[in-house]
Amino acid sequence: MEKALIILDDAVKIKEPKYLFLREGENISYGYNQEWYESRIRKMSGCGPTAATTILIYLNNDNKLKLPYKNNERVEIIKAMNDVWNFVTPSFMGLHKTSLFKTGIDRFSKHYNLNLKCKILDIKSSKLKRQPLEEVSDFIKKGLNIDSPVAFLNLHAGELKVLEHWHWIVIIGIKRKNNKDYIICLDQGNVLELDLKLWIETTKKGGGFAYIENN
Repeated sequence: MEKALIILDDAVKIKEPKYLFLREGENISYGYNQEWYESRIRKMSGCGPTAATTILIYLNNDNKLKLPYKNNERVEIIKAMNDVWNFVTPSFMGLHKTSLFKTGIDRFSKHYNLNLKCKILDIKSSKLKRQPLEEVSDFIKKGLNIDSPVAFLNLHAGELKVLEHWHWIVIIGIKRKNNKDYIICLDQGNVLELDLKLWIETTKKGGGFAYIENN
């Protein structure tokens, strides 16, 4: 766990990143993995629901949302992932829009009688219509500053070779290093540090970001 905490030094970050780290014997999963789903379909298209589950479990820290979710064992996390799937449900194209993520969170909030508000920022496929780095960075920081992890939809990774296309991951911090903004992300049990500007400038299909306010 210490390794992940070191890379978060000097970052704008969620308050308790360790809450999302699952120790299993000698191994640590940094965040959750869509491969934990049992069915083939959910394994293939479950990155969006997995990202949503990550945020909701985090917001439920110390039972703040009164959700029936625990983070102490994989079996409990999988139960939460399957429950969230019922609301944040991929279409035949996957969860390929931030609006679908928001709709799912809205349904989830209504079902559990919560007052959650999902904020989204779309990044267009056209370079001419994309927001400047500062606007995207500020959006991410707003989520982190209210202690919400930020879901990141990447439809095309551009020059970020370590990132999968058509994929959701979760941002737990953002920091300035060498005059660049780097987002610290949890992706299928691993920690990634990604150049945000490089993604904005080189992605061919865009994507978007989402965080959840607990009102």
